[in-house]
Amino acid sequence: MRDLLTALVTLAVLICAAGVRPCAAAGPRDYLSRPDAWFQGEEGRRITANVLSWQTSRGSWPKNTDTTVPFTGSRSKLQGTFDNGATTGELRFLARAYRATGSRRCLEASQEGLAHILDAQYPTGGWPQFHPPSQYYHRHITFNDDAMVRLMTLLREVATSSGYTFLAASARTAAQESFDRGVQCILQCQIIVNGKRTVWCAQHDRRTLEPRGGRSYELVSLSGGESAGILRLLMSIDDPSQPVVDAILGGVRWYESAEVTDRGTLRAIGVKAPGWARFYDIPTNRPIFSDRDGVKKFSITKIGGERAEGYSWWGRYGDAVAREYRKWKQRHSNNPRILIEGTGIVPGHLKAPLKFAYNSLGKRQYGPAAVVLKRVFDETDKVDEKDLETARGLMTLVEKRAPMEIERLERLEQAGDYFALLVRLRVEGQNLRGLPDFDEKYKRWQTQRGTKAWREVIEAGQTYHQLILAADHEVTPPIVKGLQDFADRHPDSLYGNAALDLLARLKKGTRDSASAISEAYFRQQMEHRRPGQ
Repeated sequence: MRDLLTALVTLAVLICAAGVRPCAAAGPRDYLSRPDAWFQGEEGRRITANVLSWQTSRGSWPKNTDTTVPFTGSRSKLQGTFDNGATTGELRFLARAYRATGSRRCLEASQEGLAHILDAQYPTGGWPQFHPPSQYYHRHITFNDDAMVRLMTLLREVATSSGYTFLAASARTAAQESFDRGVQCILQCQIIVNGKRTVWCAQHDRRTLEPRGGRSYELVSLSGGESAGILRLLMSIDDPSQPVVDAILGGVRWYESAEVTDRGTLRAIGVKAPGWARFYDIPTNRPIFSDRDGVKKFSITKIGGERAEGYSWWGRYGDAVAREYRKWKQRHSNNPRILIEGTGIVPGHLKAPLKFAYNSLGKRQYGPAAVVLKRVFDETDKVDEKDLETARGLMTLVEKRAPMEIERLERLEQAGDYFALLVRLRVEGQNLRGLPDFDEKYKRWQTQRGTKAWREVIEAGQTYHQLILAADHEVTPPIVKGLQDFADRHPDSLYGNAALDLLARLKKGTRDSASAISEAYFRQQMEHRRPGQ
């Protein structure tokens, strides 16, 4: 063993000396806290150019490589990935660099990287380890090493953080929608054992969402390692739906039950300290281990030293889950929109109408859920008491959450943003139709859109948003003139004032996109409006 270690160390030194792979050097994330002046200076510009040099033609970056040193190899051999923090770290760095310098190349690289991530997402909501995927295990939805969690965390930052307001509103909206699809994928991948929610496998099938193995020694299992990151992501959602709450509770309870503390059991599986296994057998929930031959073992002493010492089989994975859960429970203890104690519902065990209603809640489709539940109540003679109780609970959740969505639409009306109201109704109208309170307002809005007053405002809103889209592409003198002419034609109006606000910000040299500036202005207007004012 000592000779092997000596050989490995010698090989590493030779590799470093040859410059094949940079060793133990700083990565892009180590520069994120640097001030604007650093990015604008010689070193910052050099590091930025180096990071850009590693971007593949598809928009991604390679893993296990210090991308802050210049790339000098053949670009045809660059292999991008989402594994081990690759691509997400570089995109955060370039966003920071653009905010400081306004570099067109940083903007374009950021757009290309985001587009690559969005394009890589499967219709079922997950991501492969890299895109386009291979025909091997990399093609599976990859929770392994937090790959999908990292992507979703970045997408949420793009959608909500002020650090990405230089991107067009359409890109940020696409990022939010992609994140939401990712959440739905996570909910559907959660493994049910004996009628109870547990956790996730490190990989899942991209089509069926069934658990899948990875490398030969990474067997189909319940993952005590990767599931911790998934649960922490779910607990970070500000306004969780009830299905998200139920998934969190199921996962937390699994961690509470899966920790191994008994001395005899620890000796039997060959570990010294209490903790959680990286992988657990389905359905026995016993820790499992494996050599490269892929044979399942229930003790680490039963596998060879190469894999026993060369892989992370055991750890305190559940500690972070427990800490975050305590904070999450305190944060949402008085949240009136959820049942923090959970519903105990497992969708796969529900009859078709109730399963549809429950899944609709997770997608914020409150109208369709209410319509189905009403049918259940209308046929009480055909429904057993347990299903009826479930239906009542689901309807309670609809009644808790739907008014919030309706209020957002009312605030658009109060602000006079009729164009945005009609745009939102195209999607949210389908999500809320069937709710008596909404249907009444929807009918009134459809009538008012035909009046002269509303038509004029809607036409102005449409013209304004066309100007914003053009400005997002590039702010040219004709665009500036168009905005000024528009403001002159619509003095003291919502859209005219928004155009003046944008012109003032552009004059100051802002690096925010026109759509981000516009969104901030309209959000501020809505904050001062409440239904009935």
